[in-house]
Amino acid sequence: LMARDVPLVDLICQLLSNERDPLKGRQLPIMYSVRDYGFFSISGNLATQFVQAVGWGMASAIKGDTKIASAWIGDGATAESDFHTALT
Repeated sequence: LMARDVPLVDLICQLLSNERDPLKGRQLPIMYSVRDYGFFSISGNLATQFVQAVGWGMASAIKGDTKIASAWIGDGATAESDFHTALT
């Protein structure tokens, strides 16, 4: 995010969930989001981010822009139905 020139103060305020947090402290400290810079919120539940990434990627393709969606996985997430739903 710093490579995208997201202000460091904004990131720290989100991590601390203080009064200057753009999300007003309504998320867990490690689940930050920077909509203005194209960074969607991190999800804490296993495999739920795959369905979100597919939807975001499809919306990006429909708009005709060149943005991409990515999601990370661990071996436990492959046992979740959301993972298999996203693959289809």
